[in-house]
Amino acid sequence: MQTASSVVRAFLTIGALVLPVLAQAVVCPDGYVAAEGNSNNAFPWNRATQSMHYQQIYDSSNFTAQSIGVPVLITRLRFRADANPVTTSWAGGSWPNVQILMSTSAVDFLSATGTFATNHGPDLATVYTGPVTVLGGTGGGTTTPSIWYIDIPLTTTFLYDPVSGSDLNVEVILDGAGWSGTSTQCDAVSGATATPAPALVTRIYNTSSHTATTGTVGVNYGLVTEFTCLAAAGAASVAPYGTGCYDRASASFYEVFPAGTFDLSNTSITMLPTGTGYVVTSGTNTWWTPVGANLGLTDDSVSLAQPLGFTFAFPGGSTTNLFISSNGFVWPQANTNNGCCGGVAGDLLALPARFAALWNDLNPATGGSVVFDVDPSNLTAYVTFTGVNEFGTTNANTFQMAFHASGVVDMRWQNCSVLSHITLTGWSPGGGARDPGNVDLSATPVLITMPDSTALALTAAPRPVLGNTVVLTCRNVPTGTPLGVMILSITQHNPGIDLTSLGMPGCFQYVGLDAVTVFFPVGSTGTMPIGIPNNVAFAGVHLFGQAAAFVAGLNPLGVTSSNALNLGIGTL
Repeated sequence: MQTASSVVRAFLTIGALVLPVLAQAVVCPDGYVAAEGNSNNAFPWNRATQSMHYQQIYDSSNFTAQSIGVPVLITRLRFRADANPVTTSWAGGSWPNVQILMSTSAVDFLSATGTFATNHGPDLATVYTGPVTVLGGTGGGTTTPSIWYIDIPLTTTFLYDPVSGSDLNVEVILDGAGWSGTSTQCDAVSGATATPAPALVTRIYNTSSHTATTGTVGVNYGLVTEFTCLAAAGAASVAPYGTGCYDRASASFYEVFPAGTFDLSNTSITMLPTGTGYVVTSGTNTWWTPVGANLGLTDDSVSLAQPLGFTFAFPGGSTTNLFISSNGFVWPQANTNNGCCGGVAGDLLALPARFAALWNDLNPATGGSVVFDVDPSNLTAYVTFTGVNEFGTTNANTFQMAFHASGVVDMRWQNCSVLSHITLTGWSPGGGARDPGNVDLSATPVLITMPDSTALALTAAPRPVLGNTVVLTCRNVPTGTPLGVMILSITQHNPGIDLTSLGMPGCFQYVGLDAVTVFFPVGSTGTMPIGIPNNVAFAGVHLFGQAAAFVAGLNPLGVTSSNALNLGIGTL
């Protein structure tokens, strides 16, 4: 078995594997390649003869989210017309003298100042000086994006490294003298919560003069802009590919019923324990006739501890008592939260473990009873709501939950009339469980829960520049994992090799097995450093990496794998 360093040295004799480098168009803000922005603006390209000084700072994530993982040369800018301009059509026109500057921003886009110069980094460069032409067109008044009506090939390309985390500053100095023609509004995005994506951009503008040194700051607002990017020659790169296994939200299940849509009356479900979850199937609806005393629950109340007389185990814990909410659910451990005023999926997942047969806004004080019984002959406890009214109504609801010493749970419904409030039926171990999404219980004959799992994620930093030490980091390693491995190779498998036959269904091998190095996780993380020799013979070489961890119970083999990385060694 080779070491990681021996694999790197092997490139000297095997030769460099160089992957093709192509130009890529990046639309900022990210998310608006095919989506119209939610705003529009006259700054700076609908100013006619009015001069202005305009600056935009784009968050680096706009680029990295679009697979820009290397330093790039920006060679071209394009701006899009708004789809619904003030005037339906515009003739186009031109300014004879426009100047565009770029730099790596000296500040984060959220911390921009009103002084243009202080937002620029030391690599400030003038990338274009000359005329800017506006193409004529028709907006159409639709939500479909309009044309790219301003196209500016840069006279000087700009080197930008979004992977560094530094933002990009683009400045337009618009001298309105000499303008001829008609223009229209630019497509723009406004707001940190804009849909389909936030405006991770800040603008600074002054409409009084193109020579102004200060302006007004507008955070989370920017023009939809396209950058043509070309990977810089000699740039090192880290490009992820493939997916890790297993990424699933499976510990919980629930169905949310809007008011008046509950459809489980006169049915039942049985939850069969597997040790780490449940197999949920339809039940027999066998009804236990309650014999105990009414607990006397009132509106939005929780019972005192109700002793089971046995230990009841559930995924993530065990209990000898139940705590019953008047709103139609049961806590298996002490809790006074009554769940007012209707089922909320976020609370089901975030708060402690909960069994919810009919989580609604119920009020047993105005009608009906809630009874707790234990049948010692079959070691089963029953929580029965009989004719309990929905709050503010006389809509009566009868249902039952049975908790067996074996760990089996039954939810049974007779006639239920919940017409005014949201209802939730389901189970979660809580504590921040992941959201599996709403499921139609009446249309799902079998449902299986198991612990939530987040896929192993492999990253590398810094980029593999000659002379650097790159650290491979495997994240999301499950608690209790004894060890994992980092795998390095000169061979890439993309798409990956299906590992089902090895007992790893849903997992894939993305690299060869040239070098395998063991790591011992610290918390949920495992790392491995790789020293990149300071030797130009390595420039352009590509190394491929993947991680795996030994985790009992996730699959028959007890091994889970990560995504893979394509590490391109470079000189910058």
